[in-house]
Amino acid sequence: MSALARSNTDTIVSKLHQARTALAEAKTLSETKEILDVAAAAELYAKRQQLGEEAEQYAYSVKMAAKIKLGEILVK
Repeated sequence: MSALARSNTDTIVSKLHQARTALAEAKTLSETKEILDVAAAAELYAKRQQLGEEAEQYAYSVKMAAKIKLGEILVK
């Protein structure tokens, strides 16, 4: 993996860590939806830039966690 690809992967993983932390603290539908959007964009970016399966799977897991939280908020 080139230095540029590694840097891009590190950036995506860092953003996803921030998104996961924000998701744990999110209380509203709009906060959670914003995190979902970030994770979905990160997943697409990781695929298009071929950053590797691990980066794609991490983005997917954050996206799915946000969808679950959205469902929980809507049920309340």
